[in-house]
Formats: sequence, structure tokens, C-alpha cells
Amino acid sequence: MATQVLILGATGHIGGAVLDDLLNTQPDVTVIAQVRSDKDSNVLKSQYSRFENTLQIVVGSYNDPALNSAVQAASIVINCGPDAANEENIRSLLATLASSITANKPKFYIGTTGAALIWDSPSGNPDARTWDDVTDIDDILALPDSVTHAISDRIVQSAAEKLNPLLHTALVSPTFVSGISPSSKRPTPLIFPDWIHVIKTLGAGATINGGKNRTTFVEVKKLARLYTLLVADALSRLSSTSPATSKSEVETWGPKGYYFAASLEIPFDKFMSDIFLPALKKHGASYLKDEGEIKDLPSTKIAADMIATRHVGEPGAEIWSSHIAEGFGINMRVRGSRAEKVFGGQGFSWADADGKSIKFDSDKQTGYGNDAALEESVQVFLEIERDD
Repeated sequence: MATQVLILGATGHIGGAVLDDLLNTQPDVTVIAQVRSDKDSNVLKSQYSRFENTLQIVVGSYNDPALNSAVQAASIVINCGPDAANEENIRSLLATLASSITANKPKFYIGTTGAALIWDSPSGNPDARTWDDVTDIDDILALPDSVTHAISDRIVQSAAEKLNPLLHTALVSPTFVSGISPSSKRPTPLIFPDWIHVIKTLGAGATINGGKNRTTFVEVKKLARLYTLLVADALSRLSSTSPATSKSEVETWGPKGYYFAASLEIPFDKFMSDIFLPALKKHGASYLKDEGEIKDLPSTKIAADMIATRHVGEPGAEIWSSHIAEGFGINMRVRGSRAEKVFGGQGFSWADADGKSIKFDSDKQTGYGNDAALEESVQVFLEIERDD
């Protein structure tokens, strides 16, 4: 019987890219895709009709009997859904997975968290620590519950400690995501509609305190490849007599199996003036009064405008709007060293095909990367917006 790999959030921006890469790289496993509706199920069946022998679909949400059965049957569970505000659902999911573990049948869990874990205050200040997921892992694990993602991360890490060596976990922590996903439901990044709404409302770009803060992006297909490499590693361990044996100089799984995903670092004002606004103008956005105009605003003003004009009456609107607004002014500086150390021997690198990667100059605090995925994200989003 083929090993079963379950993907939660299979129609999302990240989940859709992971599903596509997994189907194309692991032909000998059965992939079970979780979706929320029959409509989503039919879309996936049509999109991946050529994989009818290896793709199964389960319709349901957390704690639904159909999904619980799929969790128990799977050897590897990939959760691409959001972790924020889903802490109890993640706890329940891990308990369901643990209930199907036997002494000779370990399980693997790959969760999705986020680099907002290390955000600083939205001051627009460029002076900030760069967090490395290998050399700074103890500090990362010690961050307080008050920071975004910390509670859900700790639930996963605690389960790994409690059930070691029968449950192996890894957490993938993306920065802002760019690029076009194969997902037919969420082809463009989650953050882009809100950022573009701010610009549409202002008729201009936006920064906080000059926008010298440095932010980071990861291209979605490169991100998806990290998940599928983790799946390949899990499959190798499942077929081995000693699945817990490390094959790397750093931990692949367990509480320290934490992976930042990052491939482009840029000052926010440069992102706004050199990439985002020109891309909007180039691809037909009519609401920019002046292509080069950028308004400097406090995050509270950006959040208030979003609550009043975009997320009116929505549950959690104040929290989400504040989070989006803070993204204009925070530093998100990370290095994804773990993935390159674990999978570098298989050719994995955060570098782009042309050899560009994040390059760090500790004195100048600068970095660069390929920005083509950002412009493509803007272009496709505007095309979808016009079609709607």
C-alpha cells in the first residue's frame, strides 16, 4: 500500500504550490488533499485529472470525522493552513495524529508558521537583528507567548518532545510570500490584496517613519520545494530501520526543526518605490495619482483606514488590520540556513536560478535578491481584479 501524505489547506497560496510540487515529484505516494467544499474538490479533480491514481480529496474542516480519518491514515501530515487563532485546532490535529502512532509506525508532521515571530515594533528603523534559524535557534525557541506564532509553535514543539521518537515534526516559517502559485483559488499572495487596498485608498504608496526598515520575501515555488524535500526525507526515514537518525549536521526534525524561508531582503521604501508602485503603474492600476508619491503614516492610521474601508464588521478585523499595517514598518530579517545545511547536498539553495540570493554585509546591513516574483504577483492580481 502506498504511503499516504495528507495536505491541509491544499487550495491555498502555499498549499496549492506544495500540492503541485508533491504530485510532480513523488509519484509513488498517495496524496490526500483537504479542501473545505465540494466546489473546491471538483476544481482540484479537474486541475489534476492526470493524477487520478495518486490524488485523493477529503472535504472537511478541523475535527470533522472525514478529516480525522485521513489524519490517522496518513504517515505524513502537511499543514499549510494558518496557525494564528488555530492553536486549539492544531492541538487537536496533533492528538488525532498521535492516536494512530504505533511502536513500528512513526508519523511526521510539517506545520506552517511565520517569520512574524521575530517582528520588531513598526518604527521604520533599519537597525534590527538578523535571525538565523540555526545559530539563533535557542533564542527563537525562547521567545515569549506574546509574540505572533509562539503559542502554536510551542504546541508543535511540545508534541515532538513528548512523543519522540515516534512523532517527528518540522515547522516552516515563511517571510512575506511572493510569486504565482499553481493554486487556482489563491494564485496570488495573501498579503497583496490588503497592501494594494492601502495604496488604492491613499492614491499613493505608504511607509512608516521613512520606510528604512528591512523586510524579506520568499518565492512561493521555492518555498513549496522545501516542503517536498522534507516529505522526501520523511519517506526515506520511514523506509529505514532507524528513521530518527539525523543525516545532517543540524537537526532536521524535532523542536529544533525550524526553517525560515527567505530569498529577498529589501528596505521597505525601496520595495515601495522601485518595485511595488512601478509594477502597479506598469500593469494598469489607475488609482495612483503620482507613480512616485509615497505618504509617510503611522501604523495606527493605516490600520484604522483598513478597518473602516476593507474589513468592515469582520471578526478579528482590528487584529488583522493592525498586523497588516505593522508590516509597513517592521523589520523582518532572517536567514534560512537550516534548509541549505540539510538539503544543500541535494542542490537546494535560497539562491535564484541566476545565482542571486540574499547577500549580507554586516557593516552596511544590506542584501539583495531577485524581485521578478513580486512584479508577477502584482500583474496577476490586477488581472484577476479586472476580471472580477
